[in-house]
Amino acid sequence: MATRYGKRIVTDGLVLCLDAADNISAPHNDLPVKQGLLAWWDAADDSTVTLSGSNVTQWRDKSGNSYHMSPSGTGPTRSNTQNSKSVLTFTAAQDIRDNSTDLNLTTTTHTVVVVSRYTTGNLLYTNNAGRILQGVSNNWLLGAWDSQPSKYYAAGWVTSSSRVSTNDTTWGIHTGTGDYSNDVWAYIKNGTDLTVSSGGGGGGPNRLSINSGAINENSPCEVAELIVFNRVLSSDELTKVHNYLQNKWNIEVSDAKWYDRTANAYDGTPANGPIYSETNKGYFDFDGTNDQIAIGNLGSFSTFTVEVLFKSDSVTNYKNIMDCNWLTDNATYSNSGPRLEQYTSGSLAWVIGPGDGTYYGITIGSISSSQWVHAVITKTGTSSFVGYLNIPGTNASQNGSFTGWYGSLDDVVVGKGFNNSRYYDGKVALVRIYNKALSSDEVLQNYNATKGRYL
Repeated sequence: MATRYGKRIVTDGLVLCLDAADNISAPHNDLPVKQGLLAWWDAADDSTVTLSGSNVTQWRDKSGNSYHMSPSGTGPTRSNTQNSKSVLTFTAAQDIRDNSTDLNLTTTTHTVVVVSRYTTGNLLYTNNAGRILQGVSNNWLLGAWDSQPSKYYAAGWVTSSSRVSTNDTTWGIHTGTGDYSNDVWAYIKNGTDLTVSSGGGGGGPNRLSINSGAINENSPCEVAELIVFNRVLSSDELTKVHNYLQNKWNIEVSDAKWYDRTANAYDGTPANGPIYSETNKGYFDFDGTNDQIAIGNLGSFSTFTVEVLFKSDSVTNYKNIMDCNWLTDNATYSNSGPRLEQYTSGSLAWVIGPGDGTYYGITIGSISSSQWVHAVITKTGTSSFVGYLNIPGTNASQNGSFTGWYGSLDDVVVGKGFNNSRYYDGKVALVRIYNKALSSDEVLQNYNATKGRYL
């Protein structure tokens, strides 16, 4: 299957394509991995929940396999939210469990992911902080045990940790894998591999439940989503699932990626929690304090195009929307790739360091807050740059003349610049880089292919 990009954009010479409106590049509220999906319960999906008064009487499986859950007595409520989405809230006396005896993973390879948290606890598991997700018919648990919110017991301990001394009621994305045939088990919390154990686990869950099962150690808790696969997901697949859950529930994961849609796989790595939103079909929101997405080194190009679509929450002087190799070689303005900067008095400029200790700003126009901006710079020769702003708007050539430029597009980062400072306060929806200079007609083609989504 050919690589898919946005509608009608120029693909010739495309080196990097990060598009927050692309469900593969930045997963939206749909599960991005479906192969081997065995069961899927989603508290945010109104169509899967039946209520009697304020209590849940059925939580339906979205996988199509009909592993529906119902309580053995009083069910949970659904009045609380996380990231403005409904979750199931349990007292220690409320439970829900799958109804089928066929959901038996005791000797089956599997991956189980649960989004959950304690809501209270006093370091005593009996009716206070015990298990959350557990096996109905065997001793299996994932995510919580005895006030420890980072545990995995699969008929044998996969994790080991000391009992906590303070209550932990933060949300967590807990992933447990079991390669039963090879006796390899892993526990991942919020994207970080905490344990990989050979010989630790002994089996998967025999049916699944929140707050009821073979061992009576229940908890006041909340659960947002529960996903089960009949295979061990690859590292890349787990990252995609964690991305999806992070974006949906606003729980930061360490393995988050903004996926490059080209075969070059220059994936962006978010740091410090730029928030993903589906508004306008998708963007990342940077807080202006320390948010960033690092892309890394793309190499050197004699000609290139850099294209960014963004909207500033505040038009503050000297804030960098994105940067390429600025001040990485020494403390002068040399060997520096293009930096897209909110310059002075509301102006927008591409800034270039040609390698001779100077720098030049290519001012392409003025911007205001809450305005989507399509900004492009092309390099057509040794010292020939052209900047574009919201074509068919402003075109500007370089401010100053110089010869020589190293052509390095290294240390590409979105959301900051200028020696690890000048953090950006606003939204970035896409970044594209080409190893050629787009013509004005091609810039217009990309603009027209994009403007309906944002501009």
